[in-house]
Amino acid sequence: ATAADWYPGVLVALFVIASGVTLLQVAANPLVAELGSRKGASSRLNLSQAFNSLGTTIGPWLGSHVLLTGGVFAAGAVVTAATRTQSLRSIDMAFLSMGAFFALIAVFIFTARKSINAAAPKTVGAAVSPFKALSSPWAIFGALAIFVYVGSEVAIGGMLTNFLESPDVLNAPIETAGKMVALYWGGAMVGRFLGSFLMRWVAPAKLLVGCTVAAGLLCLIVSQVGGPTAAYAALSIGLFNSIMFPTIFTLTLERSTAPTSATSGLLVFGIIGGALLPQVAARIADAAGQIAPAFIVPMLGYVALAVFAIACVRTRPANTDAAPTVAGH
Repeated sequence: ATAADWYPGVLVALFVIASGVTLLQVAANPLVAELGSRKGASSRLNLSQAFNSLGTTIGPWLGSHVLLTGGVFAAGAVVTAATRTQSLRSIDMAFLSMGAFFALIAVFIFTARKSINAAAPKTVGAAVSPFKALSSPWAIFGALAIFVYVGSEVAIGGMLTNFLESPDVLNAPIETAGKMVALYWGGAMVGRFLGSFLMRWVAPAKLLVGCTVAAGLLCLIVSQVGGPTAAYAALSIGLFNSIMFPTIFTLTLERSTAPTSATSGLLVFGIIGGALLPQVAARIADAAGQIAPAFIVPMLGYVALAVFAIACVRTRPANTDAAPTVAGH
């Protein structure tokens, strides 16, 4: 699409990639939850999601190095046909390389398909529609929590490069600011490995309460102060984001009275928050003329997530057959 210089084609291509990722999450998350004892479900899912975070840590650094250097992004560059073409060719090579990597993953999954099928929980009866999950208040509550979490996480990640580049924050070159975003996602990776370990002794719902409160306070700091303090507070949010997605996922599966497959489908549908809440944050930043006030959007999101987490602490799991439970609940 970039070779054809066709912007709508780029959007279609990104939509296809996002659809594939969503399908993988719908299938993989319940599978991970089922692979092992019930008491370790949240710990296992946090561990597997930590490797997702490894990719999101490397991605911004590598992407900034490949996409935000040379061409129209070179120091003192003027946007011309030549510099624009140079930048587009960098994008071409980056995505073609990713395509080759995805092909290798597909080969691996194909060769391991018998082991995966043997480990997967056996389905009974006809296929279940995701709309079945609408009959369970906890499935809806969990989907809203995923909506708010992903929207908040993506809003922060999307604003960080421009935020760190701002003169009243770090005044960093755009390539440097882009690479620093890796610290945000790296914090999520470290937090998931740490969270997977801590959940052997701390109830996941209680750990979720602490992380949501900490993330909300950091957003408040970012919105009220400037300079390096705001920069490093924003980057630190990633550490507390770490356990949220997998923990919300397993806590909801435990409490939902709908079939596990239907609940999982509704939960993953909630990631559409990553497309909507960043738009709200962007409009606030545009209206204010600076990015810091837009952190009020994820701050309110973390307040809502704290309410979800407290409700999980106060409510015992209901779906102990279809989904694993966690020690301490």
